[in-house]
Amino acid sequence: MKKILLFSIIALFSLSLFTSCTEQNEAPKYVFLFIGDGMGLGQQQLTESYLGAYNSTYPDPKLYFTSLPQKGFITTYSKSHKITDSAAAGTALAGGEKTDNGMIMKSGDGTEEYYSVAEIAKDLEMKVGIISSVSLDHATPAVFYANADSRNMYYEISMQLPDSDFDFFGGGGFKNPEGLDTEKKYSENYTHQDSDGEVV
Repeated sequence: MKKILLFSIIALFSLSLFTSCTEQNEAPKYVFLFIGDGMGLGQQQLTESYLGAYNSTYPDPKLYFTSLPQKGFITTYSKSHKITDSAAAGTALAGGEKTDNGMIMKSGDGTEEYYSVAEIAKDLEMKVGIISSVSLDHATPAVFYANADSRNMYYEISMQLPDSDFDFFGGGGFKNPEGLDTEKKYSENYTHQDSDGEVV
């Protein structure tokens, strides 16, 4: 049922894009979803106000993306906390479902897996790519191709990437590419404090 609901939302979104493009007699060739970490309407308005106050060349300052012909809004709050995290917010963005902080495309109790808009696009034989400035097993990119009980299951999340059959991935590598225990070093930048507080 939830897949049907999510598919319906995607279909309506695609129809609105198609309707917008048919006014110009062309179908959209690409659809991009940009996610600005922690960016909401308040941050956009503050930025535009700042531009207007400190830059006289912009009498009516607007960020470019706020003037695009299509806009959408979604709430990304968490089911479990007043302040959301990337896993719960990403699940809302990618799957249209609310979940607990820390969960990657799963219900708060972990019994139900959600399907992402990217997976639906792939099922519709569209090409799908994910580009991220963070590691590809980080919560935000992961919600588009993985399901996990914890956003910290980096190795398990990364093992789901090839199964997605997506066409392109680009990003900041992987946090735990070899599945090592968290007690061991797995990169030059990683340190661990033992129970005495000593860095090992």
